[in-house]
Amino acid sequence: MKVSSTRTIISQSGENMTVGNGVRHTGYDRWRMSWNGNLFAPPPSGSVLYYPGYPGTGSTITDFSGSGNNGTIANAIWRRLPSGLWYLEFDGTDDYVDTNPIVPDFDEESIVSIEIWAQVLTGCGENTYIIALPESSSTNGVDLRWGGNTIYWDLFTHADSSSTDVTSAISLNTWYHLALTYDGTTLIGYKDGASIGSHDVTVGTGIKHALKRLSIGSLSSTNYESKSRSTIVRIYDSPLSATTVATHYQQERHLFGV
Repeated sequence: MKVSSTRTIISQSGENMTVGNGVRHTGYDRWRMSWNGNLFAPPPSGSVLYYPGYPGTGSTITDFSGSGNNGTIANAIWRRLPSGLWYLEFDGTDDYVDTNPIVPDFDEESIVSIEIWAQVLTGCGENTYIIALPESSSTNGVDLRWGGNTIYWDLFTHADSSSTDVTSAISLNTWYHLALTYDGTTLIGYKDGASIGSHDVTVGTGIKHALKRLSIGSLSSTNYESKSRSTIVRIYDSPLSATTVATHYQQERHLFGV
């Protein structure tokens, strides 16, 4: 396939690069450029954390949003899809990614969006977490949680002490594009680019996120770890539109063979 126009990508060193046409490859990123582990798409508009599926160095997973929200990998293993995209595999025992307090944090804020490509593996425990912005090391805030062959999109605010969630059944060992958006009024969950439900949630003084950290593969460090895989993680301080979520899914699904 020949690309007929230039595209802006991020180089291995993190610099913007303009690439011309003429790329031919069997695996392409969402701009149809070659995805070879060294080049990947730039951060989406409004993102405050972006892990694009690039292994980085050692135990660090680098945030390419420009916000400096790097994560620390504990025990999880980098693996690679046939398309060339890298992902992290969590064993459900002691594997996770944890960040320092993220900038900006979402405690007492009213807007948040999360996107992640994830796969729940055979043997994953009940009530375990794919990704979380927790209130504490043992208390929910905003998260995607697994249990009973179902994904839960959870949201806790200071006005609602109990969880408000949207749910959808998923199959094990299958890649899904999962997204959550909250605009201060309505929580919407998405699976593979389509809304699977919504709830109105009273925001009160804001979202519960007193811990101010992000965790992937668990609720917080070694609490409620999931046996799962994940990649292309994005956090936003703005509500994503249904069109944006659907577009991201369609642009990236070929990387996962779906």
